[in-house]
Amino acid sequence: GTLTDELVEQCRDQGLARPKVLILAPMRKIAYTIVKTMVALMFGEEEERPFVQRLARFESEFGDADGNQIHEKRTVAQDYRDLMTGNVDDCFRLGIGLAKKCLKLYTPFTESDIVVCSPLGLKMLLDEAAEASEKSQKRHKKSARLLLGEKRRKTNTENNHNEEDDGGPNDFLASIEVFIVERADIMMMQNWEHLQSVLSLLNGVPRRVRTDITRVRRWAAQGTHARHYRQTLLFTRTNAVEAHALFAQHCANFSGLATVVQRPLDPPLVKQICRPYIQEFHRFNAVSPEEQAEQRFQHFIQQIFPKCQSGTLLFVSSYFDFVRVRNWLKRQSEHFVQLHEYAPAGKVAKARNVFARGDRRLMLMTERFHYFFRYNVKGVNAIMFYQPPQNAHFYPELMQMASSKNGARLPCWMLFSKFDCLRLQDIFGPAATKILLDEQRENPQILEAN
Repeated sequence: GTLTDELVEQCRDQGLARPKVLILAPMRKIAYTIVKTMVALMFGEEEERPFVQRLARFESEFGDADGNQIHEKRTVAQDYRDLMTGNVDDCFRLGIGLAKKCLKLYTPFTESDIVVCSPLGLKMLLDEAAEASEKSQKRHKKSARLLLGEKRRKTNTENNHNEEDDGGPNDFLASIEVFIVERADIMMMQNWEHLQSVLSLLNGVPRRVRTDITRVRRWAAQGTHARHYRQTLLFTRTNAVEAHALFAQHCANFSGLATVVQRPLDPPLVKQICRPYIQEFHRFNAVSPEEQAEQRFQHFIQQIFPKCQSGTLLFVSSYFDFVRVRNWLKRQSEHFVQLHEYAPAGKVAKARNVFARGDRRLMLMTERFHYFFRYNVKGVNAIMFYQPPQNAHFYPELMQMASSKNGARLPCWMLFSKFDCLRLQDIFGPAATKILLDEQRENPQILEAN
């Protein structure tokens, strides 16, 4: 037959790199479930011995044989027990190749069809590859200065061409067509910047093309047009503004965006609190997201902190806000203890004991610390929320954890702005949030429960 232009166009079925699907998972046990689901879909659940290469190694590295265990006598929420039980390692990467009758695990990324990584694992891989490439270029420049003569300079040029053929560190991300982020709510408690940096590297122009250029789709070969064809799917248990910002900054699919949100709980989480309390809501008028951190801090030191009493827990969502408040407290010569995710276990135990005895009137705690440890802190007589918690369930959880003195109401304070709308909705419901954000109403507003 005759080779026509139409036939050539029909044969264009590839991108500039082989990997088509990138899946990010926060823990090995979640990646284990993903791969096991792939095996079941390919071979069926009734298949006794599916043909999967290097399956034993995968079971050893991603299975739960030596995973983390929560003591059965420890009183913690079920969601925490489910989260922290099993293989919770957050640094891994896995290439998967698809064949007609076989699933290949641990394939090189440039030869993989699917890549499963954690944000940290992929970030470290890209950083290591970039560092190795930079060192190679420096060695080459040094040797070039030592070579003399036209023949040697010619050889140097040929060596330079061969080094460039090795490709760039993120070449395998050039043709990702489906990008899946699983359990983004956990990634927010790890390091959200890793996910942002990975997204910024997707669908770039590779330094070296390893596929047949005659089979590359035209839109894939046209510079950065590939990002407009990439499908991005993000799954999270919290409706966070960070996720919405991620799509606004890094996703530009020509078909647009669809968001599926779970209906608010009815009754809202605040109804789960089974104790008397009095909650003061302090709204500050933030002009922009960039300036709200400074405005929140100023409102805190002027309006909220003077109300601090003995046994107060100051709960801070952001670690950057935590550092800022901590440094200010030190300058004020305030006696306090601090619980954060980077504190050694010995210092954490000492801080808890000192606070429980009443030797320090203030405890400063990050949300990430509570997320990963869930200690039952004793001696809490009042709570200050520097910002509504990212995880809405922490609000009733912390309120229930506080001490109770003869049935007295637990005093609480919460600082918020209009940019905390989604967090407030998850805790108090849409109707109450609308009232809280109404600038015509008095400030602060007070919620009492007997």
